[in-house]
Amino acid sequence: MPESSAPKTMTVRELKDYLDRFPDDLLVLRAVPSNDYWGTELALSLDDIETKTVQHDSYHRCFSVPRTDRDQQDDEFAPARHEVLLLG
Repeated sequence: MPESSAPKTMTVRELKDYLDRFPDDLLVLRAVPSNDYWGTELALSLDDIETKTVQHDSYHRCFSVPRTDRDQQDDEFAPARHEVLLLG
């Protein structure tokens, strides 16, 4: 089985190349923390695959999906926005 050390961010082309290393009938799930006492990690199905606009969130030190119009303001101090493929 191929090793599972995919980069944290990648292009669609890189994702396709990465997935080509796996069998076509292998299930695809997403890991989600359960927030329980034991720190269980749940494996859930993909609910949606869509394009979204994201921006860098300096508080969380990663990309985030703007939640309100205020988060999406076009001012000189707003973080750069990027159109991405988002798996959910």
